[in-house]
Amino acid sequence: MALAASYRDIPMDTLHYKDPQQNQSGTGKTAYIDIDQNTQRSPEFQLGEGALRCPFGARYPQGGEGGANMNIELSLDDPEVRQFLDSWDDKNKEWIQTHPDFLGKKKVSAEAAADAYIPLVKHSKTDPGKYAPLCRVKVNVGSERPSQRTEIYVMDGTSSCRRGTAQDITSNCTVKAIVTAGSIFFVNRTFGLTMKAKKILVYPSDSKRDVGFRFTAEEAAVGCSGEDAKMDEDAGEMRDVDLGDAM
Repeated sequence: MALAASYRDIPMDTLHYKDPQQNQSGTGKTAYIDIDQNTQRSPEFQLGEGALRCPFGARYPQGGEGGANMNIELSLDDPEVRQFLDSWDDKNKEWIQTHPDFLGKKKVSAEAAADAYIPLVKHSKTDPGKYAPLCRVKVNVGSERPSQRTEIYVMDGTSSCRRGTAQDITSNCTVKAIVTAGSIFFVNRTFGLTMKAKKILVYPSDSKRDVGFRFTAEEAAVGCSGEDAKMDEDAGEMRDVDLGDAM
């Protein structure tokens, strides 16, 4: 049984960024990313080794209520995961400096790249010393293209799970997520890396976590009973962090 790749296995040095093309909505451009120049496959990996805190649950972006995508913010309490994403942010800013035409410019300085870039790692503007940085991940809940919809599972006890929905991703739960980071977006003179959840395993806020469980597509299907178990939605309160509306 093959495990999902760890984030540590992503070959940062060999990632291949393709030339941008018009996105489907016509509002910007998209540059797709492959594992390397000879492999037409997007980076796909489990973000972190253990479960990550999800302080605010799944939420629609401002102005996108009822749409195909929701967002979750994952708390980067693990310094190794934070360093991995920081490194990817740095790589993207260095990459745009060698491809300034993608931003419609002849030259892009390090400062200009930083100003235009929407980072994966977002620090609290209110109290960075109190709150860990966050990473935003898109969750596809649309029905038009089922193959692209995020698969969601919920731990039911300590060793089995059931199929779930975005409504199960509530404030203060923890999740294990298999994500794809397959493209750079260009919109309104800004750019950033799109990270999408392919599969999510939710640990409700009142559940006992099985830290030895490694989430993969095959393992997620084992033991899923399909029963409608009720969750305690009293998730408590946590101060929100201003992330902006760019993603």
